[in-house]
Amino acid sequence: IACAAAAESVASSVLTPFEEARIRMVTDQDYSGSLLGGLVRLTKEEGAGGVMGKAPVLLSKMVPYTAAQLATFDLVKASLLTSGLAAPALAPFCASICAGVAGSLVSQPGDTILSLTNLKASSGSDGGAPAVIRDAYSRGGFGAFMVGWKPRLAHTTIIVIVQLLIYDSIKTALLSH
Repeated sequence: IACAAAAESVASSVLTPFEEARIRMVTDQDYSGSLLGGLVRLTKEEGAGGVMGKAPVLLSKMVPYTAAQLATFDLVKASLLTSGLAAPALAPFCASICAGVAGSLVSQPGDTILSLTNLKASSGSDGGAPAVIRDAYSRGGFGAFMVGWKPRLAHTTIIVIVQLLIYDSIKTALLSH
């Protein structure tokens, strides 16, 4: 879990400036004609705060997602293989389903916070995460952070199944030679 969390923390930190520029380009067609131009403008106008402003919000989604996904896949696959509950060819598929479900569910609150933060920012409102969290919680308690979990669960699980089956196939092929 720690390895997955560390890897995702680094990856999301690298991704954050690009995501910030992309969001501004989507919400304002005149913001920039290119991602690089958007990054330059964002840095000039808002400094490090603008470039890395939503890093904590992005991390609140991506770190639990990746950590749960990878840890669940490894644990379930190993358990299925050692217990004999699944054939070696079927174990990665079963494990990837479990990984997709786990990753989707544990990251749903972070996904909701990220979506609401981006929505508020694009409408010109205070899009800060603390305000978004307070507003969402006051409207529906913890359940407000799980809105949209069913379609996201299906979407995410399908993506994770494909990713992990490719990953496992390549890893198995490389380790067998």
